[in-house]
Amino acid sequence: MSGFLNTVKDLVEYGELSRAIDSGRMPMGVLGLSHIHKAHFVHSLCEEKKRKALVIVPDEHSASRMRDDLVALGSAAAVYPAGDFSFRPTQAHSREYEQQRLGVLSSMAQGTLDVVVMSVDAAMQLTVEPHILRRNTMVIGVDSEILPDMIADDLVAAGY
Repeated sequence: MSGFLNTVKDLVEYGELSRAIDSGRMPMGVLGLSHIHKAHFVHSLCEEKKRKALVIVPDEHSASRMRDDLVALGSAAAVYPAGDFSFRPTQAHSREYEQQRLGVLSSMAQGTLDVVVMSVDAAMQLTVEPHILRRNTMVIGVDSEILPDMIADDLVAAGY
């Protein structure tokens, strides 16, 4: 048991949250705590329960701040960003957010994250289903020998 969990485990409010998780009363909201204390509770609950968490916060700035605090506490945490919308055809636009979103989804599918933090906007956007993501994921190692036709076939099957 870490020092972070030791500092909160005897608090009445922490105990109520812990029991709510045990009884399956989720999702749950936590109000009245400062930002860092919310991160502390999330980190400690994940450690105590050996579970993962999805945290929804008001905006992207709050998501980045929460992730930074969770990482400082020792959690493997990432921000799932809201996607950009383009309502008209353009010559070029950045795919940066799509790549970040897919990266977080892949890490979730692999089980390497303890906590995913997202804004309300990101939580409301549709995304790819886990089985489709797994089916269309290709791992290319340094020593891999890959035929161009094989890559082309996989990309076409994935919708490119």
